[in-house]
Amino acid sequence: MSTNNLKSTSHDWRAEFKRLEGAFAPSTIKSYLTDVDRFVAWCEDHGWEALPAEVETVCAFLEDQAVFLCPASVRRRLYAIRKVHRLLRLPDPTWDEEITITLRRVRRAKLNRPRQAKGMTRDYLLRCLEVQPDNPWGLRNRAMISLGYDLLTVSDASTPHGRGPLLSQ
Repeated sequence: MSTNNLKSTSHDWRAEFKRLEGAFAPSTIKSYLTDVDRFVAWCEDHGWEALPAEVETVCAFLEDQAVFLCPASVRRRLYAIRKVHRLLRLPDPTWDEEITITLRRVRRAKLNRPRQAKGMTRDYLLRCLEVQPDNPWGLRNRAMISLGYDLLTVSDASTPHGRGPLLSQ
């Protein structure tokens, strides 16, 4: 597809996103527009047809995006590509097994293990107490933090009888 033809297609897909107003949050529509814009620009830069896209094109795009985006953002870009194909009633390449494999590869490449929270040391306790305001809430916070440090385990201090945070701001 020539660049001129691609730009007219780009204009058409933008108009189709108007149909989503009221059905999706404005922020979702904005994200989809941005993601499809990036996909179309990426395809232009690489000389590939964006709409309708081939499975190989989408896979290459997702792998390229995974270099600097987190897996959740890459997945959102895939959903935007899926949505534009469905809005334009084009064959949807995003359900192909190769796409699933690519997404799994992206996720496994950036495994983020949760980091263990640091324990409450005496130094942390003193710093927490120092920053509390000099008002009734600050007095309450200082008392609860001190008691929590001296008497309770972390799980005991986090929720009173399972009804939400004991310490809130």
